[in-house]
Amino acid sequence: MSRGNSLSLNNQAIKRKFNTVIKKRYIRIILVICIIILLLIFLNLSLNKNIKDVPEVNFSNITSIGLQYNSVKYPAVTITDSKKIKEFIDNISLCVVKKVIRPAGTGYYLSAAFYSNDERVFNILFIGNYIKIYAQGKGTQYKIVKGNISYEALDEFVRSIK
Repeated sequence: MSRGNSLSLNNQAIKRKFNTVIKKRYIRIILVICIIILLLIFLNLSLNKNIKDVPEVNFSNITSIGLQYNSVKYPAVTITDSKKIKEFIDNISLCVVKKVIRPAGTGYYLSAAFYSNDERVFNILFIGNYIKIYAQGKGTQYKIVKGNISYEALDEFVRSIK
């Protein structure tokens, strides 16, 4: 074997080893990026927030609230009294929520539609210890992790309006 052939084989071996090292580095970088993305998603989902701090919720300038049970035997109620609006918002503002991916269910107990000057701003559906907030055509589900919005408390509040 001549010296030229030997150098060419060595160059090919070096190139192959270099390509293997580069591929391993790219794979490691991609894995690290994927892990960071998954951690960020997990942290975003697991962060607890006061309901006032949820991006879809904006309690400022609420002029009326429409309450509707998920049953035809209970009539819809509209709150226009500013004191009652404040009372309702203060009561649900005591809750701390966490965004969840898995839906709690398809039904709801009570729907609260929040209006500012006859324009619907967002809806909150009360589903046991979950709430679903609809704003700008999207629904986001949250689990109530601190505080309590019991059906009894909701019923008592609705009765106080009538």
